[in-house]
Order: sequence, then C-alpha cells, then structure tokens
Amino acid sequence: MKTEGCSIYQHRRADNGQIFYVGKASNPYRKVKTQNRNSSWHKIVNEAGGFIAEEVVVNVDEDLSLFAEQEYIDKLKRIGIQICNLTTGGQGRSGWNPSEETRKIWSEQRKGRAPYNKGRKKPYIKKTEEEMKEIRLIASVKQSKALKGKIPWNKGLSYVSISTRGKIPWNKGQMIVGSKRWKIQQKKIEKLITKDSL
Repeated sequence: MKTEGCSIYQHRRADNGQIFYVGKASNPYRKVKTQNRNSSWHKIVNEAGGFIAEEVVVNVDEDLSLFAEQEYIDKLKRIGIQICNLTTGGQGRSGWNPSEETRKIWSEQRKGRAPYNKGRKKPYIKKTEEEMKEIRLIASVKQSKALKGKIPWNKGLSYVSISTRGKIPWNKGQMIVGSKRWKIQQKKIEKLITKDSL
C-alpha cells in the first residue's frame, strides 16, 4: 500500500466539459493515459473529440484515495451526473501483479480480436500550462540524473564541419571593412602617410 502520492482524478468531455469518468491513480501520468479504459469510456471520448483530465484530490495515502473515489462517484450519481465507471470505486489497489494463469486466460480471450482502437485516431488530450510545466520539469530532472557523472562525448574536441574540412576559407587573408583588424591596419597606413609627407 502506498502511504502517499495517490490522487483522485476526473475526465470531462472536450466538447461540453461534462464529467463522465472518475478514477484513482498512484502516479501522475495515469490520469492522461488512454490504455486500459472500458469501451464506454472510449465511445464517449471518440464522440467528444478528446477529454480533459483534472485532479480532484492530490497526494493522499491509498486507503484515503480509495474511500474518496467511492464517495465522489456516489455523490456524482446522486446529483444525476451519468458516468461510465463500471464499478462504484474503491477497488483499484496499486501493486497488484496478475499471476501467470490469469495472464494466459487474458491472452486466450484476446486472440483473434481486433484492437479497439484499430483505424482510430488517438484522442486529443488537452493539457493545462501547469501540467506542461510539470512534464518538462520531470523530463529535465530525469535527463540531468542520467547524465550526472558522465563525461561529454565531445569534451576537448573542436568542431570542424565535414563539408569544410581541408578547404581554404574563401576570406583567408582578407579583412572585413569596419572590423577591429581593419581599423588597426588603417591607423598604420595613416601613420606611414603622415611620416612620408614630413
């Protein structure tokens, strides 16, 4: 059981903002995933042209998150909001690992079936600016940890383009008018002219 980091989230239709699903997550990415959703969920998302994910309860332990999910689903149903959850909530404990026998049964059941999303476009998931910042921050931290202590492959090397390697630069020996080198050269010429005139 997770002691913290669990959350309750809801999905809204992208076309009219109506709540149609409530879920519990033990990681921050579950709320935006489209895998392992029931057929009613996929039907609604396809009709609406996508969905919006929102967190309702954040950073609580697993027991509290399961209870909160159950209570929230019950509240929505009592006020007349139709959701596509197949259960009343509170059953999705994290850390469950199906046995080999269960996996074989699932495999046999799925043989010969076409995937539910075959030929369909992946539904558009609308993310808020805060969610995008969080995703970029997590990616940056992961990259920093992966590169920590490693020596860059190009450390101590000077970059030379393959296309220009071995070729003489077109402006070699020439000075750009107005450059520092050109100004120094001009001053030298002026001194020589002044000296000759004397």
